[in-house]
Amino acid sequence: TAPAPVATPAPRISTPPAQAGAADAPGTVVIPAPLMGRFYPRPEPGAELYVSVGSEVQEDTVIGLIEVMKLFNTVQAGVRGVITEICAPEGEFLDYGSPLFRAVFTMLQLTFAGELILAVLAY
Repeated sequence: TAPAPVATPAPRISTPPAQAGAADAPGTVVIPAPLMGRFYPRPEPGAELYVSVGSEVQEDTVIGLIEVMKLFNTVQAGVRGVITEICAPEGEFLDYGSPLFRAVFTMLQLTFAGELILAVLAY
């Protein structure tokens, strides 16, 4: 009898590290992937991007989707500001913390369990 087939995991492709110095500009932040999975910057193929360079975002603005085991999770900006760069290619498998976007922030809020911990304003 033939041996049972063994499932081979798909190769993992991770994004290269963010360009050195790009996030060093005052007020520039990297919006990271909140979980590992495949990144989609639009709600469905052929649709408009959730955000593009120059888009103004709020903390709760949906900026993309991450697919994990056929479940699509919305990704929110987490900052109030303007998108300056799209770092993650569409459909690419990303690790937790990989850069999705860069933004110049006008306000950054940190929350834990729905409670505001810190708010920073930039002018």
